[in-house]
Amino acid sequence: MSIKLSLLLLLTVPGLHSLANGAVRLPNIVFVYTDDQAAWAMGAAVQQGWFADVPAAATPNMDRLAREGAVFTNFFCTTPVCSPARAAHITGCYASELGIDDFIPMPGHKLYDADAQVALDPDTTVTFAEVLQQKGYVTGLIGKWHLGDWTAAGNESQHPTNHGFDYFMGLTGGGAKPVDPELEEDGQVRQFKGLTTDILTDRALDFIRRSKESPFLLCLHT
Repeated sequence: MSIKLSLLLLLTVPGLHSLANGAVRLPNIVFVYTDDQAAWAMGAAVQQGWFADVPAAATPNMDRLAREGAVFTNFFCTTPVCSPARAAHITGCYASELGIDDFIPMPGHKLYDADAQVALDPDTTVTFAEVLQQKGYVTGLIGKWHLGDWTAAGNESQHPTNHGFDYFMGLTGGGAKPVDPELEEDGQVRQFKGLTTDILTDRALDFIRRSKESPFLLCLHT
């Protein structure tokens, strides 16, 4: 099964840690997923000659992640929009195999139809978070899921915590205000104060701090 992604993704893997008994500790994984960012809108990609005809963007922090972590350069999605791309990257399947061939309209969107919803089915799919969870990883997703409306009655199984994530904090739909957003945390939706990016980043740092004694997977999705 080949993994097909639509975006240039970054995977940071801190060095392996040796334990007292000589065993090798599993690496921690931070997976940063940026929504609708062209691959060439990143300095490291241009600097390595992948897009020689495009001026290099000033992205020093992302460049450092690319330099010190790992970069996926050959992952594609046949439908490079939000929901299909996310479904493909988290399962390794073509989005069409999953019945997700376009973005999923969420409540409040003009195309939303409660009777015609699609979603990533936890009973028929396996995510890489589930695989890592089974290997002893503490797993967290912070930010955007956009693979099903779990807020509707009877749709609770579509929640990210049923797809391999121990912890979820983020958007219940396909977007949020850039300032003072409504986000879910600990199963409750409330309004937060501040810039959305800063709020998600702070929660990501909190997750890393409290999970540092175990191997962890953190997916930070925008």
